[in-house]
Amino acid sequence: MMSVRQIVRPIARRLLPPRMKEVIRLYRKLDATLDIPELLEIPPGNRVLVLAPHMDDEVIGCGGTLAKHVNKGCEVTVAILTDGSLGDPVSEASQLQKTARSEARTKLSELRKNESRAAAKCLGVQDIRFLDFPDGSLGNALGAREAVAALIADRQPDVLYVPFITERHKDHRATAELAVALASNLPDLLVVSYEVWNPLHATLMIDITAQIDQKHEALNCFSSQLRHNDYRHTTLGLNAFWSLYHLNGRGFAEAFFAVPVRIFADIAAAVWGWRT
Repeated sequence: MMSVRQIVRPIARRLLPPRMKEVIRLYRKLDATLDIPELLEIPPGNRVLVLAPHMDDEVIGCGGTLAKHVNKGCEVTVAILTDGSLGDPVSEASQLQKTARSEARTKLSELRKNESRAAAKCLGVQDIRFLDFPDGSLGNALGAREAVAALIADRQPDVLYVPFITERHKDHRATAELAVALASNLPDLLVVSYEVWNPLHATLMIDITAQIDQKHEALNCFSSQLRHNDYRHTTLGLNAFWSLYHLNGRGFAEAFFAVPVRIFADIAAAVWGWRT
């Protein structure tokens, strides 16, 4: 007698969209660490580059791990891709004249840069760069791909941190797309995807229990954003959740999806193609 699973599986396969079948196939190319995230001290490599869409994403997604990279003597560079000028929903919803709105956005952008500099200091990161592409329009920004390519050529990273492909914010997805664009030239570069707005399917995790105070202090630097959302509560809560793996629910961990960029590009194409 056939089991329910044996009956349902072939039916489900026929009903799945072709792109979703491709996503499943690509996931199966990865090893068994998809089932239980691998615990590492830090991802391998001495030169680290973080691509963050906005000021604070770098701390939310991988702040504790960056502190560990610094402690290990790694060269860490954080690049903030947009100017962060749209990060005040109250101001954006108000009825301001064009000049006043422009001035408010410029002032906010400078404030957020200072917040990011202060947060970097908390983590021990000394090299932070601001590329100043338009907030909310990174996907259409002229010169963004060339700027990231130049940064890659300059820093020659072993590890590239980017938001995961399923992030809901369009600037986060655009940042992942910039990493995808590198696939043909740097197929073996390790892409380590982090989570900001939604959890990801982790392939590895980093114990940041000893760095959690640094991360909390860094998150506190973003007062302009904490006015609107308590990212400390949500971020540290997610880090506490990940301690279920390997740490017996005691401590804090950051979770990542880490693959060579060639595989990252294949999975991204399948996911984005299926969604559209």
